[in-house]
Amino acid sequence: MTPRSEMSAPESRPILDLSDRAKARFDEACSLARQLAEAERSWVRLGRLLTLMERDKDWERLGFDSIDACIMEIKVLTGYGRSSMYAFKRLYEQASVNGVEIPDMPLATGHIFRQLPAALQRDPDVIESAKKLKPKQFRQKIQDDYPDAHVEQTHDVHLHLEASLYSLWREAIDTVRMLDNVTASYEQVFETVLGVALEELRNELRRSEQ
Repeated sequence: MTPRSEMSAPESRPILDLSDRAKARFDEACSLARQLAEAERSWVRLGRLLTLMERDKDWERLGFDSIDACIMEIKVLTGYGRSSMYAFKRLYEQASVNGVEIPDMPLATGHIFRQLPAALQRDPDVIESAKKLKPKQFRQKIQDDYPDAHVEQTHDVHLHLEASLYSLWREAIDTVRMLDNVTASYEQVFETVLGVALEELRNELRRSEQ
């Protein structure tokens, strides 16, 4: 039997430097946060690309029957939602209708920027604010500094829907998009459905008062 003193010592392992581990995690967190921040603004580039691909008929040179078929293939290859791509393309086209080169900005800011008069869309101060400010801050700035633009304040509404009611909501979204606007946002769907329902309720109220 080999004497204990002659047994080989356990393989030595370097002690992990906890500071290095903490720094590595911090760097990775910063990198991911930076990617997410950039992704928030990527809708502008994607919307521009899809618009140019349709305008220049790139889809035809790639062998597709239409820009819709091309977008569907992008969805298949990437897993990214087709409705989102349509929404980005439509918003880009709406925001650039005055020949404005849209700066990178958050998606919510893009919806505000789209509503602005052409003169404000070209204003250096507005452009810089759209790039730097959070959407809520940008909206407030437009309201304070340019009241004639008539940009309304928004309010968040958080709903907790049971499965049966959620199914009705999904049906409403699909119906509005089929009949009116394939890229209609939730807010636009809500406005359409609420407008129809409210008009019927008003008529019923008038009949009850007669």
